[in-house]
Amino acid sequence: MRRPAPVFAGSVPYNRPSMIWTPSFRSPALSFALLAGCMLLAPLSLAAQEAPSRPPGATFEDTVHVKVINVQVFVRDRDGNPVTGLTKDDFVLLEEKRPVPVTNFYEVHERVKVGAAAGLVPGEPEPHIIDRPGLARRNYIVPEDERLNLVIYVDHHNIRPQNRNRFFRYVREFLRQHVTRDDRVMLLTFNRSVKVEREFTSDPQLIANALYDLEKHTGGRTMWDSDRADLIRDIGEEDRDYHFVQGRVRIYSQQIYNDMQFTLDGLKDSVVSLAGMPGRKAFLYVSDGLPMRAGADMWDALDQRGRSVDSIEYNQNFFLDSLQYDSSRRFTDLVNAANANEISFYTVDASGPMGINSRDASMQGMAFSSNIDSVARENVQSSIMYMAEETGGQYIVNTNNFRDGLNRIALDFASYYSLGFQPGHAGTGRTYKIKVELTKEAQERLGLKRDRFVRHRLTYRDKSVDTEMTEGTLAALKLGYEKNDLEISLVKADEIRREERGLYTVHVDVQVPIGEMTLVPVGTEGEHLLRARIWVQALASNGDISPPQVEPFELTIPAGDLERAMESYYTYTLPLIMKEGDQRLTVAVRDEVAGATSFVTRTLRVGA
Repeated sequence: MRRPAPVFAGSVPYNRPSMIWTPSFRSPALSFALLAGCMLLAPLSLAAQEAPSRPPGATFEDTVHVKVINVQVFVRDRDGNPVTGLTKDDFVLLEEKRPVPVTNFYEVHERVKVGAAAGLVPGEPEPHIIDRPGLARRNYIVPEDERLNLVIYVDHHNIRPQNRNRFFRYVREFLRQHVTRDDRVMLLTFNRSVKVEREFTSDPQLIANALYDLEKHTGGRTMWDSDRADLIRDIGEEDRDYHFVQGRVRIYSQQIYNDMQFTLDGLKDSVVSLAGMPGRKAFLYVSDGLPMRAGADMWDALDQRGRSVDSIEYNQNFFLDSLQYDSSRRFTDLVNAANANEISFYTVDASGPMGINSRDASMQGMAFSSNIDSVARENVQSSIMYMAEETGGQYIVNTNNFRDGLNRIALDFASYYSLGFQPGHAGTGRTYKIKVELTKEAQERLGLKRDRFVRHRLTYRDKSVDTEMTEGTLAALKLGYEKNDLEISLVKADEIRREERGLYTVHVDVQVPIGEMTLVPVGTEGEHLLRARIWVQALASNGDISPPQVEPFELTIPAGDLERAMESYYTYTLPLIMKEGDQRLTVAVRDEVAGATSFVTRTLRVGA
């Protein structure tokens, strides 16, 4: 027998060494042994190899982990329209500049899988496809791993309210025309911290209506504009001491740089929270741009002043000084996190083509060239363009025609190719570069000889099974994602009041149907082995989240009890220490043999 690691909610530690998790069956004639042993992390693919025999009592150790990395690829012609009808032989897929064979391939056009080639993964089911003529959409059920999860993220802190509200008109139209009931949409906002305005919903009208409420919020970029105008006037006054205005530029740059750290933290936290969500993930980020290098335009203005007014005191190393306010590494970290979680950024500069204009300021003294506005515009746009390009998404900048830009984004939701490959490594945790190209023959046939006609995310992270399951458990807990391939169920058994700090010991039974698990024959007596792991995480009513707990278990079933066991279920009792009130609990179970998983979330009322 194995003792579990203590599980607790609300960050309340508890340790009870005598607590033992005991197996039970709802078939009274059955009594099976729970084996303690080494649990390997990699799943066995039954189609890949036969399960080896083992002597009675031995621990099953030989496993095969078959992992497929899927890359979503967008191919567009010179007019931006989807290029359809390509096959996997038209693509070259490279990992770290080395070609790798495409083992899984399908095309989606107008949201329907219209062509697919079965991969080389053993035991993979035949893909559900629809012939191209007619695209019989009404007969097609979108699989969970192809559903679109769209996050609309409105950055109040880095936008002007008039630009935001103007853009919202186009977003509401976009939601009505291009987001369907097969999709899930979430609305987030940021103003020094991230707020969930609407959780994931399949009703896009709920998101569209919520945008009206957001139009009442002020925008942080308005204050930035005021500070910037004041600084331009100070720099332009020729009788101002050069060292004084240089110090003002430093303070201004430091303030913006500090704000950017909050902004990037909020973006990254939101990206990470989506890690365990299945399906395609698109992140529509709305702002007036983000400065890659804080105060870059003001350093340029200071340079202009130094060359014309303060030539004697002029500091020619000002550019090196300004680099300490550069956030490029943080942006790289952000896009790596997005790529690791298969999220594409779709970024919008809502300010339009004239978002920054210093000529509107009340200027005194020297006149600056328009270059400072060009530097400012490039500085705030280069970052959001980078976010989109690195993750295979798109950006909308320098335009007031947001409808066309959103229509181009909608094409990505409806038409793409999926290329899968099996890496020669598993669970390393490293980030790898990938590149997808059209073959020379396909380029010549289509007349597309530049890489810009093919888009995809540029890196991926090779996650371990532990990481993927932990991320899935957190996504189920926080975002309401649920997947129950193993048909497990949770039953609250009882609760006991503990006088210590008003806590309760809550027993929850996790019921796992044995017939849904993959059993491996072992030994010489016809026994079969069930191998699984269980993850548990809880969200307390005060917002505290417990650390994830994981525990493996093995169960051997004698040959004579196998038939009855397949119609029964295994009960795993979780003793949880919880605070009074409504608590959310997520339990995940993984069949270690087949790799099938379940994520189930329930709300428990404790102490009622």
